[in-house]
Amino acid sequence: MLEEKLSSVLEMAGEIHLDPVILDGWSTVNLLGYVDGIPSFVLKIPRSMGNRDLERLYYLHNAISKHDLCPRPLFYGVLSKEYGLSMLVLEYINGLVYESPFEITLEDSHILRNSLSRLSAITLHSIPIYRDAHGFLMEIASSLDDIIQNHDCAFSDTLMGTVMEFCRLVQRSVMVSGTEHWNPVTSHGDLSEKNVLFQKHRAILIDLEDCCGISRYYDWAYLFVQHPSSTLQGLMSKKAEGCSTEHWRWMIVLGLCSVIKWSIQILCDIETKQLAPVLLGRLQKRLILDYVNSKLKLFEDFLSFWL
Repeated sequence: MLEEKLSSVLEMAGEIHLDPVILDGWSTVNLLGYVDGIPSFVLKIPRSMGNRDLERLYYLHNAISKHDLCPRPLFYGVLSKEYGLSMLVLEYINGLVYESPFEITLEDSHILRNSLSRLSAITLHSIPIYRDAHGFLMEIASSLDDIIQNHDCAFSDTLMGTVMEFCRLVQRSVMVSGTEHWNPVTSHGDLSEKNVLFQKHRAILIDLEDCCGISRYYDWAYLFVQHPSSTLQGLMSKKAEGCSTEHWRWMIVLGLCSVIKWSIQILCDIETKQLAPVLLGRLQKRLILDYVNSKLKLFEDFLSFWL
């Protein structure tokens, strides 16, 4: 059914088929598409029924791809009118993906910084803008509260304990004075090593669902914060050029808050079975919970070190 639908809407000459193996990514179900056996596009389907974020993602890719910074959108449309299920098709781009941000070479680090700098110069009207660190923290706290309140069933004691611990650390962070020289710019918002494709002389950014206006140093901090092997010493050693130590500490806090909130949201979706069946079958709750707990520990240690 999917392949027939794609054949009817994509202007591609040749036989279309989809790889049954799901690509990385939690925000959407991602499938690699082939035309006559050649990787040619990526099909994105919402992770849950009724999710309409792909329309926004289509416009983001349309604007940013004009600057040669992300894959071009090939099609956006409705897959199922009954469930309001949409789909987005992006061009396939091949490139080097590092296993860890700490392994990125000096040359590729410069290339990535250049791409982020070019992204920051793009004006987008469809993204959230965070005017200061406290505003970003309040948005995270509010969205997490919405997640809990919008589900009718009760969560496990383990998950609720995790949520309460996270809320405690967020409130502790709010007590710290705000940051200087914020100046929000267009940023990726979820910059992991898996969301960057390195080619010769350029870095292509993928998975732009969390694109937002925030401090220009946020993406660089998030890149290292989100990795499972990140440590206090390692994070401080990666301070972005031109960023004050105080501002960098705030970027680490915001990065930790973001990755923890995002992971807790996934845990909530798993417990309430809100995810698409194909994602429910491949996400391991225990591993995600372990990841969250490790980041909570890092968060606690960092606040103790900072404050």
